[in-house]
Amino acid sequence: MTVCICTRGRPDNLALALASTGGSTYPVSQVVVSDDLHDPATEVVCHDAIVDVDYVLGPRRGLGANRNRAIAASNGEIVLFIDDDCVLPPEFLETALKRMQSAEHRYGAGLVIVSGRVLERGQLIAPGDQTFLGFQSKRYTRSDGLRSIVMAATIFPARLFSAVRFDPELVYGYDEVDLATRAVATGYTIVDCPAAIVEHRPSNIGRERNLSYSEASRLHVTLRRYAITERAPLRAVAFAIAAPIHHIAANVRRRGLIGLGIALRTIGLAAVMAWRSR
Repeated sequence: MTVCICTRGRPDNLALALASTGGSTYPVSQVVVSDDLHDPATEVVCHDAIVDVDYVLGPRRGLGANRNRAIAASNGEIVLFIDDDCVLPPEFLETALKRMQSAEHRYGAGLVIVSGRVLERGQLIAPGDQTFLGFQSKRYTRSDGLRSIVMAATIFPARLFSAVRFDPELVYGYDEVDLATRAVATGYTIVDCPAAIVEHRPSNIGRERNLSYSEASRLHVTLRRYAITERAPLRAVAFAIAAPIHHIAANVRRRGLIGLGIALRTIGLAAVMAWRSR
């Protein structure tokens, strides 16, 4: 079992996350920290942690590329990504692994992904299916065969990453949707596990920077899902027309003419992502 933590300038939060991995009732064989800031304070935290940490330097290209760096350093048969501002409850891994083993009887060994819940500010965050415009706001009515996950509460079979990796163009946001939909298309099954809960204590450090990329990621990831992953060209064309119009209108309503400029920059960024990922 490998726990991967991608971090960028949050050594105090990271220290709590690392400490929590040591209390797991299911033994963690490896902890990988991929540091995208190359921060000396972060390296010290990893050196002083109560668990052994494989500290690696991220590529400084954003979260998608940094997750891939962590994967390259991992050696466990099961992989969990938690955020650097998360706390791993003692029973999480044991609970999620029991769900995985049960589902494997039906879907095959090594072919099951388990998504749990994240507890954030007193609210439980569950996987949400995407709307046509890509927002994760649709409730699932089933517990098997999901098409999305909650990243910080999901365990993956490591073999998945031989076929599917994170999009390195995704600096922040919607990387979990992109990975999940491509994993399903490759033959993996995502199952829900409401009893497996990770606590998220949101840090404000880097939050504004991250949010600036989120909408561009939604546009890029959803278009690629329709056009490439699901091979639905008519749906992709409809999205390519409707999504930018909706995004511009929403920003103009909220911010006026300033919102127009913001929306156009976001659409431009999404176009660059799509071009580089082609």
